Amino acid sequence: MRAFQSFALVIAVIVTTAGQLAPVHVGAEELPASETAGLATHTEESLEASILAAPELLLFQEIPIVVTASRIEERVTEAPASVTVITRQQILSSGAISIPDLLRMVPGVDVMQSTGANWEVSIRGVIQPMSNKALVLVDGRTVYNDLYASVNWHGLPVVLEDIERIEIIRGPLSSLWGANASLGVINIITRSAAQSQGTSATAAWGTRGTVRANVIHGGELGDRGIRYKLSAAREEVGQWTAYRPDAREGFIGDRKAGAATKANLAVEWDRRDGSNWTLHAGESESGALIFIDYSATQRLWEEDVKYVSLDYSKDDLSVRAYWNGTRIDYSEYELPTATVYTDLYNLEALKSQTLDKHAVVYGASYRRKAVGQANFRLLDDAHRQHLWAAYVEDAYQASERTKLVLSARYDRHPLAGGRVSGRATAMYSPTPRQTLRLSAANAFRSPTFLESYLEISIPLPPPLPPTGVWGNTGLDYEGITAYDLEYRAELSPRTSADLCVFYNELQDFILYDVILDVPRQQQFANLGAARARGAEVEVRRALSPVLSGFANYTYLSVEGVGAIEDRHDSLVKHAPRHKANLGFTLSDPDRGLNGSLLLSYRDKVVVRDQSAGPYVLVNGYVGKKIGDNAEAGISFFNLANRKHQQFTRGDYIGRRIMGSVRWEF
Repeated sequence: MRAFQSFALVIAVIVTTAGQLAPVHVGAEELPASETAGLATHTEESLEASILAAPELLLFQEIPIVVTASRIEERVTEAPASVTVITRQQILSSGAISIPDLLRMVPGVDVMQSTGANWEVSIRGVIQPMSNKALVLVDGRTVYNDLYASVNWHGLPVVLEDIERIEIIRGPLSSLWGANASLGVINIITRSAAQSQGTSATAAWGTRGTVRANVIHGGELGDRGIRYKLSAAREEVGQWTAYRPDAREGFIGDRKAGAATKANLAVEWDRRDGSNWTLHAGESESGALIFIDYSATQRLWEEDVKYVSLDYSKDDLSVRAYWNGTRIDYSEYELPTATVYTDLYNLEALKSQTLDKHAVVYGASYRRKAVGQANFRLLDDAHRQHLWAAYVEDAYQASERTKLVLSARYDRHPLAGGRVSGRATAMYSPTPRQTLRLSAANAFRSPTFLESYLEISIPLPPPLPPTGVWGNTGLDYEGITAYDLEYRAELSPRTSADLCVFYNELQDFILYDVILDVPRQQQFANLGAARARGAEVEVRRALSPVLSGFANYTYLSVEGVGAIEDRHDSLVKHAPRHKANLGFTLSDPDRGLNGSLLLSYRDKVVVRDQSAGPYVLVNGYVGKKIGDNAEAGISFFNLANRKHQQFTRGDYIGRRIMGSVRWEF
C-alpha cells in the first residue's frame, strides 16, 4: 500500500506542476512525408506560435502516425480509440528481453509472468493462463493461434531490435479486425527494408542463463527499387525457480525456461507505376515451460511457426495474402507427446477513399483454417473451417470541432454462424488542444478448435462411462459490450495528459462445464458473464531535449456473474485492482548516452486461498556509445530483487542483470 501511495503522490505532483497542458508524444521518430501526406493537421496551427518563439520545441512535436485504430494512417491524437504507442527509442532504451516486458508501461494493460519464458497479456482485465481476449498482430498479420486460443510471446518470429513501434488499442475493435479483438489490439510493426539499410548486430549475456544474439541486414538490388532485409536471432532464458518434476529432463539439465531460434526475410519493390509489392517470410522454433491451466504443473510447449505474407498496394487499394503454419509438440508428465499441426490461409482487400467530409474504409476477407494431429489423439479428427467477413468504417467530419466515426463488420463462422460487430465514436474538440471522445462498441471471440473438437476420453471398467473432457460444436461466440469516455489534453509543447473511464460487459464465456461428477466428465460450454469498470490516467512530459518522462495509473474492478462467480472466479481475480508506472527515457546523442528507468507497481491479487503480489519492479538500461558504430550497456530487471509471484501458482520472480553490445554498420 505504501508503494501505491507513493506512485499516486508522484502522479499528483506531475499533474499539479505540469502547467498548462499540450500534446507530447515523446520519442517518436518522424515518418517520411509520403506516409503523412493527406492526414489531418489541425494541431499544427495551434502550435505554430510556440514553435516560432522557441524553435528547439520542434524536438517535442513528433506526433506518431498510427494505422491500427482505423486501418488507415492517422495521427494518434485523432484516432477514434484509446491508443498508446511504444516508440522505437523506448524499445531500444528499455533493456527489455520480451515484448510483454515493454507492455508493462502501458496503462490498462495487464502482464503476468508465470515462468522464465511464459507471459500472459490482457487489456482491461480477464487475464489467465492462455489469455485469449486481446488480438495480437505483427504488421497487421494475426499471430493468435486458433488451436489453443492464445499467443506464444516467447516464440513470436520477431526480433526486438527490428521493431519500429508497437500500437496498443485499449478497447474492443472487432468492427475492423474481427474475432478475438475483444478487449483490444496489439499491433507490432517491424521496420521496413527501406528503414533497415546496412547491418546491425546485438549480443547480450546475463544472469539466469539469459542469452540474446541477433543480426539484421538490409540492402538494395540494383536501381530497380527493390530493397531487402534479413534477420536472424537466438534467444535463451533461464528458470526463476526450480522446475516441477514433470518437466522434460533435457530442459532440466540445461536449466532453461525457454529457447528460440528466429529468422525473417522482407523484400520490397517500389514500381514506377506507383505500386508497391512487399514479401515477408520467416520461421521461429521455440521451446518453453508454460502453464496451460490453473494447476501447479508446468508443461513443455515446443512450437515451430512459419509464415509467408505478400502485400500489394497502390493509391488507396491494398491487398494481402498470407499463410501461417504451426507445429506444436506438447509434453505432459508420463503421457506421450502430442503433435498438432495448424494452417491458416488469409486473403483480404481494403479500399479507402474520401467523399466530401467522409473518409471511408471498406474491405472483405476470406480465411481458411485447418488443424490435424499425430502421435496422440487430441482432437476427434482433422478439421477445416472457412470464414468470411466484410467491414466498413465512415469517419464524418461534421464540423471543424466534431467528428463522428461509425464502423460495422459481419463475420461468418461455420459453427457459430453469423455475427455483426460495430463501433460508434463521437469526438469533440472544444479547443485545438483538447479532445473529448465517447465510444460504444461490441466485439466477440470465436470458439477455438480445442473448444469445439477436443476429445480426451479415458475408459473406465464397465458399467462406468468414460471420464474425460470434450469439445462442443454448438458453442456460441464470447461477446463484449463496451463503453468508454476519454479526455485528451495538450498542456504545452512539452506535456500531454490522457484520462479515460470505461465500462465493459462480457457475456457467454467459454469454459469447462461439469456434466457428470462421478466419474468426472467435462465439456466446453458458454457459461456466465463478467462486468469490468475502471479508469486510466497518464501524463507525459518532455523534461529536456534529451530526457522525457511519464506517469500513469490504472484502476480496474472486475466481478464475475453466474458460473464465473461460482466456479471460475480465477478468470476475473488475477487482474490487479491498482497499477501504476513511472518512467524516464534518456537519449543524448551528443554525449553518447542512452537509457531508461521504469518503476512499475502492481496490487495484490487473491484467488481463493492463494495470493500473488503486491510487487514493485525496478527495470532499466544504461548505455554508452563506443566510437561511431557501437553501444555498450547494462540492463536490469527487478533490480531491488523483491522476489514475488505474478501468477498465484507461478514461479517466484527474481533479479536479472545483463550486459549488451549493439553495433551498426
